[in-house]
Amino acid sequence: MIVVAAGVLSAVFLGAVALHHPKYLAPIFLAVGLLACRPSAVGERWPWLGPAIVLIGAALTLLTPKDDEPARRIPAWPGVVFFAGYVWLILRESLVGDDAFSLVSSSVSVFLPVLAFLLAARNLEVQRKTSNVFVWIITASSASVVVSMALGLIVGYGALRLGALPIGYERLGSGLMFPFSLTYGNSSDGVTRFLGLGREPGMGAIFIGYAFFAMPAVKRAILYRGVLLVALMGTLSTAGIGLFAVALGLYFVFGSKKRNLIVRAAAIGASVWAINVALYDTRFGFLSKIETVSNLDRTRATTAGIEAFFNNPFLATTNMPLSSINMVAGIALTGAPWFLLMLAYMASPVLHGGMRRWQTYAGGFILVTMLTSQPLYGSTSVMILVIMLLSSIRRDVPTLGGDMDPVTGGRAAETYPDRRVVGGKRGNGVKSSPGLLAPQRLQR
Repeated sequence: MIVVAAGVLSAVFLGAVALHHPKYLAPIFLAVGLLACRPSAVGERWPWLGPAIVLIGAALTLLTPKDDEPARRIPAWPGVVFFAGYVWLILRESLVGDDAFSLVSSSVSVFLPVLAFLLAARNLEVQRKTSNVFVWIITASSASVVVSMALGLIVGYGALRLGALPIGYERLGSGLMFPFSLTYGNSSDGVTRFLGLGREPGMGAIFIGYAFFAMPAVKRAILYRGVLLVALMGTLSTAGIGLFAVALGLYFVFGSKKRNLIVRAAAIGASVWAINVALYDTRFGFLSKIETVSNLDRTRATTAGIEAFFNNPFLATTNMPLSSINMVAGIALTGAPWFLLMLAYMASPVLHGGMRRWQTYAGGFILVTMLTSQPLYGSTSVMILVIMLLSSIRRDVPTLGGDMDPVTGGRAAETYPDRRVVGGKRGNGVKSSPGLLAPQRLQR
């Protein structure tokens, strides 16, 4: 009943958008499709729903009129290594596997959406709106988590449970908590962990981390980022909280020359506190998990991946539990070539973006999370986030609304050839000489 109601409301909403804001139709399809792909809560049970929605969004992008800015140019090599990685998987399966059809089917469900986003990223307006829609969806779900956490402290989490939804891991299910927060499992026993919109808390933490760094420049950006931080803590994800704290601390220290000593010191203190929680918290801290069966299986799987890299890098196989728990462990299933190619792909925002840019820190957070605690194979949404980071505005590239400070939400003035943008508003056109390829920066 809840699923049917959600479908009807979605159809009404899309119809209203098509009538009143048609330029947002393609971005909405792309952002919703991204969040409906694996490893989201919806995509885990409905793996083809997200790719289908993304393809519709890409088709609508072709019908969306472009502004007169040049097409977005993103580096070609990440797409090349991504394609090569899946060629290797199909080749390897043909040599050692017995279910090539399943591999090809799952590969297509990843490859098509990524190609669709590569196409959509060439339209600057659609790309910018898609990122914003994605961020606001994550922020809205995070606001629900904050409300649930606050009410849970007063009346107890059990009183807020509304039932279960057919999404997330099939063996656990996903609980629905007032007002519309997803929980990991539907049991009233034990510690309540919020999913965000991921299939499990760690994946939800990745979405929240991206949204934090990609938050548009708005007046209440600090408040919205605070909501995202509280929701991140609500996931109780050891890796998500700890690695995000490191990324945020590095940004405050190295990411901007404008940070004064007090702000830098406060950021370092907050990061140290978050890392301390991720290590020592008795509910989900890393040290409390060292002797658990789950952590021992993770350690064995990661060790098996390292051994496969050196002993049998091409055709290794394993039946070990949690054998694809992270990118390193996955070497024993997909081979060293896949690991190296996808490592280059996932690291492309860090390698291409340069320092002192929010893309570098968001990309680094996602990369290290996938290396240490999350499986990459089949994680379509994570691979699409890499495309969004590559196609996002950098400080040395003109932006339609001015670049944003990833923490304060402040804008920087940027320009296009023959156009000036000041604080997100178009000013008088400023002509440039014919044939000028690099746009000039104007002062406010």
